[in-house]
Amino acid sequence: MNRIIICVEYDGTDYSGWQVQPDRSTVQGELNKAVYKAFGNKWSVVGAGRTDTGVHSSGQIAHFDYDEINVPRHKVRLAINHKLPRNIRVKRLWFATIPFHARFDANLREYRYRFTRHPSIFNNRYIAFFPFQLDISLLKASADVFIGEHSFYSFSKNHSSNGDYVCKIDKCC
Repeated sequence: MNRIIICVEYDGTDYSGWQVQPDRSTVQGELNKAVYKAFGNKWSVVGAGRTDTGVHSSGQIAHFDYDEINVPRHKVRLAINHKLPRNIRVKRLWFATIPFHARFDANLREYRYRFTRHPSIFNNRYIAFFPFQLDISLLKASADVFIGEHSFYSFSKNHSSNGDYVCKIDKCC
């Protein structure tokens, strides 16, 4: 088996999160369908993590394994993107040359939350409307409380397979 690593961006508004769910449209489900349509094999795309309903990503890493691909290597990304809906795109693609697993080798995640006092129909999917004046200096000063290692057990689902709920926060601004 060979492995392809992909960097995916998507507008998650119309999806029930990343992970395949019965009778729901998901990002992973759309990627699986696109890979099948492009190459004729049911290879499963594995993501670095899951996102919730309506969450967007500008660079989620994933991978899938393949036996043989019937298109030239330089056209693989184009072949997948051609079969994807307009709100999901493979930005970059690599043919793995070393052992790599998107979920287990992930060592960094970055989250961005955006707010505006001036809503617009052109950014309402990506920027939260907050009509009050924000004290940016107070927010920056209070961000330090998040730096370090903290247990996120209270935010996890019941009976999770995770053995460790501790996350390290390196930067918060």
